[in-house]
Amino acid sequence: MADLDELADLIGPDNKLLTDPAVTDAYSRDQANLIDPGIPAAVLRAGCTAGVSTALQVPPGSPPPPHTGARDLR
Repeated sequence: MADLDELADLIGPDNKLLTDPAVTDAYSRDQANLIDPGIPAAVLRAGCTAGVSTALQVPPGSPPPPHTGARDLR
């Protein structure tokens, strides 16, 4: 996926973008169990806050923001 390749380039080497469905399947559900599980296209394993910030600033048409287990993050 071109968008995921671009995202991997943007977040830099200190961060890992996991895209293998055999790996991302482990991230398809959380303890809240409030939504039906689905295999994510990618999982960001951030090594620094800059990687998270960059990943959340990607342009429209790129992967959607993460689901947080329906927790209020404010």
